[in-house]
Amino acid sequence: MLQLFFLGILVIPQTMGLEVFMVPGKGPVFPAPLDTPADFFHLTENVDVEKELGYVYQAITLIHHRLEGRVPLYGFIGTP
Repeated sequence: MLQLFFLGILVIPQTMGLEVFMVPGKGPVFPAPLDTPADFFHLTENVDVEKELGYVYQAITLIHHRLEGRVPLYGFIGTP
């Protein structure tokens, strides 16, 4: 037996300032996608990773402690 931890890949573009909406029957939609090289200048340059994604580390730590070494914890990030 093992424990899985999944994190959707969309947290990365959201952290960098892109809006993402989930549209039923369609999936994730970016209202202002990165279509040209100039669009990259609209992204957040210096992301405070601890502030923006600290909840991920906290969740992993909490799960790890609750498992007490009984089963392995595998983490992955992905998207459909």
